[in-house]
Amino acid sequence: MSALRAVSLVVLLATAGKPTLDLGVVSTAFAEAHPEAVDAWRKAEAKALDLIATDPTAAATAVGRELNLDTAAAQHQLSQGVFLKPADLASPEWLGSPEKVGALADNLYNAAVFLKAQKKIDAVPDRSVFEAAIYTKGLPNVLQP
Repeated sequence: MSALRAVSLVVLLATAGKPTLDLGVVSTAFAEAHPEAVDAWRKAEAKALDLIATDPTAAATAVGRELNLDTAAAQHQLSQGVFLKPADLASPEWLGSPEKVGALADNLYNAAVFLKAQKKIDAVPDRSVFEAAIYTKGLPNVLQP
C-alpha cells in the first residue's frame, strides 16, 4: 500500500469514528519477568500525555528535540493527533481494567476483520486472542504520577 493510500485510509477511518492507534507492544515473557519496567514505561507515557495536555509548548520542544524538528513543526504534528488523558487509558472505552478488558480489544479485532476483507491478512484470530493481548495489570493506579 502506498504511503498516500495509507494516510487516506487513516483519515477515512478517523472520520468514520474508528480509532487509528499508536500502541506500545511488549512480549508476555518480558512483562511477566519485568513488570516494574513495564510500569515505569507506562508512567513515563502517562507523564508525556499529561505534558501534552497541560503544556503543549514544552511537549513540542521535547518531541522536536527527539525528532530533530523545531518546536513549531513539532507543535503542528502534535496538533494533528488526539491524545488521551492517562485516566482515559484505563476506561472501559480503551484498555479497561484487570477485571474487564476495555473496548480496545474489540477495535483491534474489528480492524483485523477489515484487513482480512481487504485481503491484507490471511486470517483473523478469535476475539479472545485480542482480549488476552491487552495488558491491564496495575490499571489504573500505575498511570498515576
